[in-house]
Amino acid sequence: MKNVIFDSNIFDCLLLDKGTVSLLKEKAFVYITSVQKKELMRIPDEEKRSAIIELLDELDVKIIAHPFSFRNIDFSHMSFQTDDRVHEFCEGNVERVEDALIAVSGINHDFMIVSNDKHFNKLHRMGYSYVNYKELYDLLRE
Repeated sequence: MKNVIFDSNIFDCLLLDKGTVSLLKEKAFVYITSVQKKELMRIPDEEKRSAIIELLDELDVKIIAHPFSFRNIDFSHMSFQTDDRVHEFCEGNVERVEDALIAVSGINHDFMIVSNDKHFNKLHRMGYSYVNYKELYDLLRE
């Protein structure tokens, strides 16, 4: 069985592809973090959000912890340490903090990271790997 963690952009793919859902149920344990859960709750289309929640239930998705982030909080009077890989992944772009937390969570747990976002290519330069949705499908069919 493979351990897989999804970036949120994979949810839409899964809704349209019951074949991969069947393969995942048979060959993988699926994980998300509170980041994906939060992104899921921000989906304005209630019907789509409900369909994704139902799908995640069907896959028996587990929620795992992610490296802590102090995003949007001023702790200038305090000293703290976060995972350097989060900062390296973001390259100064705060819009990528959530993706970085997902990626580093996958790395910390040695999970297969799945995303269709091109900026996940940064993982390769950092010495880690990820696959896109099509590659996931091909790996599950092996």
